[in-house]
Amino acid sequence: MKFFLFLCCCSLSGFAQKVVVQDSQNHPIEYVNIGIKGTSKGLISDEQGGFSLDALHAKETDSIYFGHLSYKHKVLVKKDITDKVVLESAEIALPEATFTAKQPKERTLKGKGLPTIITMSITPTEEVGGENQRNEDVELGDFISLHKNTFLTKFEMNIVANTLDRCVLRVVVYQSNKEHTLFKPLIEKPIYIEVPTSRKRQIFTKELSVFAPKGVIWVALQPVELKGSKDSDLRIRCRANGGWTRITLDNEIEKIPLGLGVPFSVKGRQ
Repeated sequence: MKFFLFLCCCSLSGFAQKVVVQDSQNHPIEYVNIGIKGTSKGLISDEQGGFSLDALHAKETDSIYFGHLSYKHKVLVKKDITDKVVLESAEIALPEATFTAKQPKERTLKGKGLPTIITMSITPTEEVGGENQRNEDVELGDFISLHKNTFLTKFEMNIVANTLDRCVLRVVVYQSNKEHTLFKPLIEKPIYIEVPTSRKRQIFTKELSVFAPKGVIWVALQPVELKGSKDSDLRIRCRANGGWTRITLDNEIEKIPLGLGVPFSVKGRQ
């Protein structure tokens, strides 16, 4: 059995209207989520902040949104978009950290869980838009209950194989609540994982320096760029540790069936 997530990809060359997403200092912003409000049509900016407005196939009166973890959400009518879009830095109020003289030991806050025979396949598609949810709007993760204020120190995950030409994933950490309705960023800048093409198993470790307050946090993985042929994919062996999917546009969450989850672990000091 396989679970499929679809990403809508396209080449930016060959389209007439090229737009660049920048910050207030004229620095390009990579991996900005761009789409037509009320639809699943969308794409992301490239590493130079560029994208093709024509590739959205939007009407002149359509509202185009621009979303990024480190910048304020912005919506523009297509007819008002020129050759650049400027985003303002988000005002992320991180919780205050408290320190003790004695350094606490690092412990596992969430383990990878028992292996299963079920593989999750994350696959690019050729067409922009469509009925399937775009990958860059989907997060795969889990809620972790913290009994104390905690410094997150390490994120580790397993990949079975990657046959994509290019694969970039993003690690996100949010403060949440018991009702799973709150998602407040706990990191100012995105944490990216670039997965090399390989048919062999790979293990990725990212050092973290994130203060998470006592309570519930959401830690997840989000595909931001997948490029390859229609037969290429990123394969992850599901673990029996439970997990959730979250659609970021409308904050819709859903449990992964059969008690399955994504094979990542999180460590920290409390």
